[in-house]
Amino acid sequence: MKRKLKIFTIVLVTLVTVVGLSFKAGFDQKSKTLANVIEIDGKLVFMKSTQVQPYDVAFQFQTVVHGIGCPSCQDMAEACVKSAKKKGFPFDAVIVGDEKEDLAIKFK
Repeated sequence: MKRKLKIFTIVLVTLVTVVGLSFKAGFDQKSKTLANVIEIDGKLVFMKSTQVQPYDVAFQFQTVVHGIGCPSCQDMAEACVKSAKKKGFPFDAVIVGDEKEDLAIKFK
């Protein structure tokens, strides 16, 4: 009986370890996928990505997101587009930067 319990424990620990490692590998793979570009009010929003199409910087601006806690990507993108539109200058897309500045760009 003790031998069966020991074998069962070893199998269970092995199974939990394999499942845990598989989950971690899947999670790591998802973090390496290509970035998504969000479109809001006809403006493209690049977050944590590098724009590869040639562009000129139309203007720089700061985005302030009100609320408690960390905003979702959608909330941040909407706030960024709203802040850029308040400037009143034409732009095609925004690149969300760090907490200091964002960029409004026009494609060439």
